Amino acid sequence: MGDTINKISSLFIAIGLIYIVLSCGCVGEPKKPTITVDSIEFKNINNQETNLNVRVIVDNPNPIGAQVNKISFKIFYINENGKLKYLGEGEKNNIDITSGKNVVDIPVSLSNKELIKALGENVGKGNLKLEIDGYATVDLKVSNINIPFKREKTVKLPDGINSKLEKLKSLGVGFDIRDFKEPTATVDGIEFDNDIIIEPSASISPNPSDNYAKIEATTENDVHLKECYLTVRVKVDNPNPISIDVKNIEFDIYGDDDEYLGHGVKYNQHIGKSGNTSISIRVKVKNKEALENIVKLTKNDKITIKVSGTATIKEIKEIGLSEMEIPINRQKVVELPTKLKELKERFKSGDKQEPSQPLYISISPNNPKVENSIRIEVTDGNNNPVEGAKITIDRVIKKTTDSNGIVLYTFKIGGEHTIKAEKDGYYPRETSISVEKRFEPPISPPTNEPTPLQQLNLPSPNTYIYTHILRMI
Repeated sequence: MGDTINKISSLFIAIGLIYIVLSCGCVGEPKKPTITVDSIEFKNINNQETNLNVRVIVDNPNPIGAQVNKISFKIFYINENGKLKYLGEGEKNNIDITSGKNVVDIPVSLSNKELIKALGENVGKGNLKLEIDGYATVDLKVSNINIPFKREKTVKLPDGINSKLEKLKSLGVGFDIRDFKEPTATVDGIEFDNDIIIEPSASISPNPSDNYAKIEATTENDVHLKECYLTVRVKVDNPNPISIDVKNIEFDIYGDDDEYLGHGVKYNQHIGKSGNTSISIRVKVKNKEALENIVKLTKNDKITIKVSGTATIKEIKEIGLSEMEIPINRQKVVELPTKLKELKERFKSGDKQEPSQPLYISISPNNPKVENSIRIEVTDGNNNPVEGAKITIDRVIKKTTDSNGIVLYTFKIGGEHTIKAEKDGYYPRETSISVEKRFEPPISPPTNEPTPLQQLNLPSPNTYIYTHILRMI
């Protein structure tokens, strides 16, 4: 009975003391806790997210515990220019704290896409400068208060996370169409290949004796370009942190006077990220006559080649990039290779001179017959023989006069024939000649009178033989 009375007395005394303390204001208002970011630690990474832990210290200066209703914050990356790039955020609710320092670990997951996008060129460099900006709501029994906090901290990324982020970036993670910069394609170089083929020009001359055509080369300097190739180097510059694929590079090439020379194309080329790739394209010169004219007219051993076309970039579905074309336009001065320099000199040696006087043709005998040799003599205005004049008979047969200006020829067919004489530095001359046909005696019509052969009484005469015998009589 006495113990019970003692306990009741003690309880009343304690209540009384509490009442006295509270009435006097001895305890006062509760003090505001402080919130600090202690550490940021990257834990692991997968294809979608990078996981880290943010450790927050809540320091409660009050003698009694409290409850933190919420700790919430955002994480930013601070780039080299001091600008903040949003990475993600963390939050934790309903945390009981005691008096003194309390450790609170808050797990955070960052999107790899946002992380790589924010880091940009700093992906893989290891150290990140981060800022955490947030607040905590604390229940102090008598009131709720919001406590802001902010911290900048440099964090080292583990090697495994670094390499994984680099790989994801190379696959296009964190990159979208808004970040894509248009690649460029430029002509880096043009040069002629060494395997140029030059051959003599030729004319077709029928041979009257056996009626077949043969090809005859003309003069030493009468040559033309048979085959020629150019190599065009196109440099594709890709400024983006992802690789691209070129569907095709296609262009036409032109000479100084915009004369078409040929067409070049190459398919399926891979271009690495953040760099340039040089692509060599071999082009066959199709319009060889145009190139010959350019070579003839050039005053030095260089010509200008123009390239005009496009490079087509394949679509990139991951970032929503459609197929796109980038222009290629460039003109470049190109050194002539040795063989084209030689061709130029041969053209120069074979260039026609301006005519200064006429040519004259004399033919003897004056009334030639079939199978008789005739003499064709070519002279100038001073009656001097012209050596090397080109004689064309009936616009097909070609001969050249000797040192005496003479060509000998035998006609196989009678009738009218044309003879033309030409040489550089002279006006050409053309004349005609009538060649007497072979005599063929007429065959007499049949009569009742016996012919001399019939009078010979030859057995089974052959009309064909008779006819030829008659011609002999």
